[in-house]
Amino acid sequence: QMIEGLKPDLLAHVDIMRKNNLDGVYYDNNAPFIRQYRKQIAEAIKAYDLVTEINGGGNYRYKNDVWYPSDAMFEELLKCEVKMTVGLDAHSVDMLTSYYDASLLKLAKAGFKVIYYYEDGEWLPIKLNELI
Repeated sequence: QMIEGLKPDLLAHVDIMRKNNLDGVYYDNNAPFIRQYRKQIAEAIKAYDLVTEINGGGNYRYKNDVWYPSDAMFEELLKCEVKMTVGLDAHSVDMLTSYYDASLLKLAKAGFKVIYYYEDGEWLPIKLNELI
């Protein structure tokens, strides 16, 4: 509903709700309704030609290995050929470049070949292997 109603240029933190459910206390991350949620979100992002991001802000702040989006969400985004970018989610100056290189490697490992960057009012592609 948010995607359809707001039509943002960039959709960040597509599965941040799992931040409070890392141990599966509230729901099973592999439950059919969660898998369906991931699929519907990826399809909506693609249908509205949005760009979404990988970001390691949580990794930096909480010193963990929890990425947004999750590996399972990456699978759906890749299937739908969703445009990806690297978001820094910087809450302080020292975070400006944190996890940038790791984000590129994570995208490549997930199977993405291209990421997008914003310049002069449009999203432009660049091959990941040119950045790594």
